[in-house]
Amino acid sequence: MSAGRRGPRRPYRREEAPIELRARATATFPALSTTPALARGLLRDTFASWALTEATDDVLLLTTELVTNAVVHAGTDVDVIVEATEDAVIVSVTDRYSARSLPAVATPPPDTSEGGRGLWLVQTIAARWGVEHWPTGKRVWFEVAVPGGIVPAERRVKAAAMPTVAPGRVLVAVVAADRAGLVTGWGGDSELMFGWAEEEIVGRPLSDVLAQEGGRVALVEQLAAAESWHGHVAVRTADGPITTCYASHRLATTDGSLLCLWTATETGWALRPLTRTPSGSAAGLAGILGLADAVVARMSLDDLLAQVLRRLCVALRGDAAYVLLCDEGEKSQLRAAYGFDVDEHAELKGRSMDGIAGRLGEHNLPLILEDLTGQDGDPLLSAQGLRCAVAAPLVVEGKMIGSLHVAARRVSAFETDDGVRLAQVSDRIALAVERARLSELDRRRRGWLAYVAEASDLLAGTLELDRTLALVAQLVVPALGEWCAIHLLQEGGESTLDYMWHADEARGDDVRAALRTLPAPERRTQATQTPPNRRQPWRPPADDALSEYDRLVYPLVARNNVLGSLTVGRSIASRYQDDEIDLAEDLARRAALAIDNARQFQQRVEVVTALQRSLLPPEAPVITGCEIGVAYLAAGGGSDVGGDFYDVFQIDNVRWGVAIGDVCGKGPEAAAVTGLARHTIRILGRDGRDVTSVLERLNLAILDEGPRARFVTVAYAVVEPIPGGALVEICSAGHPLPMLLAADGTVCAVGEPQSLLGVLADPGLRSQRLQISAGDALVFFTDGVTERREGDRMLGEEGLAKLLRSCAPMPAGAIAARIERAVVDFQPHPPRDDMAVVVIRVL
Repeated sequence: MSAGRRGPRRPYRREEAPIELRARATATFPALSTTPALARGLLRDTFASWALTEATDDVLLLTTELVTNAVVHAGTDVDVIVEATEDAVIVSVTDRYSARSLPAVATPPPDTSEGGRGLWLVQTIAARWGVEHWPTGKRVWFEVAVPGGIVPAERRVKAAAMPTVAPGRVLVAVVAADRAGLVTGWGGDSELMFGWAEEEIVGRPLSDVLAQEGGRVALVEQLAAAESWHGHVAVRTADGPITTCYASHRLATTDGSLLCLWTATETGWALRPLTRTPSGSAAGLAGILGLADAVVARMSLDDLLAQVLRRLCVALRGDAAYVLLCDEGEKSQLRAAYGFDVDEHAELKGRSMDGIAGRLGEHNLPLILEDLTGQDGDPLLSAQGLRCAVAAPLVVEGKMIGSLHVAARRVSAFETDDGVRLAQVSDRIALAVERARLSELDRRRRGWLAYVAEASDLLAGTLELDRTLALVAQLVVPALGEWCAIHLLQEGGESTLDYMWHADEARGDDVRAALRTLPAPERRTQATQTPPNRRQPWRPPADDALSEYDRLVYPLVARNNVLGSLTVGRSIASRYQDDEIDLAEDLARRAALAIDNARQFQQRVEVVTALQRSLLPPEAPVITGCEIGVAYLAAGGGSDVGGDFYDVFQIDNVRWGVAIGDVCGKGPEAAAVTGLARHTIRILGRDGRDVTSVLERLNLAILDEGPRARFVTVAYAVVEPIPGGALVEICSAGHPLPMLLAADGTVCAVGEPQSLLGVLADPGLRSQRLQISAGDALVFFTDGVTERREGDRMLGEEGLAKLLRSCAPMPAGAIAARIERAVVDFQPHPPRDDMAVVVIRVL
């Protein structure tokens, strides 16, 4: 076993002391491009069933990396196992590939690298990880700590339902407790609601029936310290399940005892909480928030802000409340509100809120504006007709992270005590808000990181330009925008709209038409590149044909060349935030590299195709008395020049030359020798030289190339049609012997094997003469036909001969096509060697 470690941590081993598993889930996936997404779906469903939320983004990210590695590098089925212990989640990814190589990653890959981050991320994020090898595969696992783990199914508490009562009646439990926290009274609907009889509960601690998150004793102490309190509490019923009630508590003024009224709904208030308390007192804070510190610390950011704003608005008698939070650029942005719909003011997101928030930042002190009439107040206040406001900064370690605001429609609605109380609340929740905000930001960034990692894998998976453009657009939409447009610069410097995608197909044509009327954005985006290695976005003016969208335009720059631009857009009501702008910039950089790779590959294929075409005859000639069939297939999908060649040319009025050969190697060097061989044979053959003389002179020409020379195998024949058949003189210099397919279906090799060219100065070549009859076919081929393999099985000359026996009645073109199809279908993978076939059949 090999494992990556940080510090003294040891990899998890099965042979160690057994670990108590609380839950386990497994699945097997095929090696497909969609497998990472399927694995993430398994994890999300599993975590949802386990009620697990901690560290899920980390687990999703690392699992995506390992499953992607298994699919790409192993290419086998992938087993994913998810296990939960008391305080951790362990994920195992197993493939069926026997190779043992797995590089250790000590440092991150370069920023320009499009891969290599999988194990580095595992090493960086996971608490422990390791690798196990077997003869038939390997297992990569990692462990991520989850504080508290998951609650076992058998210990999960079920919520209790309130008893059914007559319509219109509200259940109210009246509970009293003394200063020591012991229950002294149990009246009203207490027994009906919770099942406890009065004699069972009186005299017991109040904490015995409370199941409040954050500690029951702490809640009782808080209730006893507060003059008044209201909010939600969890109460344990007599038979075990828990029910949530709306509570209103009031501290008696005589002996300090506590009176509690618990109801099934908020409308069942029997006591109205105090709205005015001494400034600066603990009772005032508890009366406003009604939340324990432990509860505040565990709430999500949205839930915390919603609770605080609602309670602040009621306690300070305001008409609206909202909170602004500072982003990384220290701009105040609207985050949550009570009293009006945030979505109605989405256009304010992403803009600096100067108003009251700007004044708070000067001294980090609360502020009361008695009358905003005629003043340049906050845009939110003006939009709602609010005329008075009180605000307090949210400060953490001396830095303002945001501000709390309460506003009213009446002038002079707030007093100094209101500002002090608001400041006390902001001081109390500032750290919790910052922690929740950073936790949310961290989860968001990890989600973006997983998104970028998946986008990189997808972009690296194709070298076709059209497919790359479509993939870039579909990665952007809808994750980063409603639509995406890609402009590319052509050779003459003209910019064209090469691809556009809209989430709503009905609106795509309108956006496409508007983009064609606007000037190309490349020149403007080039001017924004400061420094040159950054792709800063350009925001087009808001008064053009697409003014309803907030747009970001990024230059597509790869290898210091501007390829074009990437434009993303979405409704102006949802302006782009800073982290989204950075993410789009990162995606634009990766897209530019993928597009440049695809364009270069396309240009290479075009060059290779043109060069390959120049090395082959333009078309098969027409020979009186014979028919010709040819087939040619270059390996590598057209990305490199093949070394196989053939030629059929007229020598004189009655004779024709037929040549087929194979140059050792591929690429430009092999192509140079291929051109030399084909043209030398054609020139010398037309000069009237005999078969052996042509090949001997070609051998000297190859040797004259010196270090650039390549070994060449050639079969060259001169065919002279005669009545009822044809005369053939043939010489095979190291090349597979041609096969003669007789009209009756018999097959045999013709000629004799001799030395290949480019080795000896005098190869001692000899030619053979034969006569073939009407209906016979002479089949020339290269070793790419006979050496086609699938594992240990090879087509071979016997397989080719068997194939030819079934082709006896076929014309020459059909025979060549049949051989090509048989070679391609011999195994599912594309051929690794070039193939050339020439068939001469006597009519």
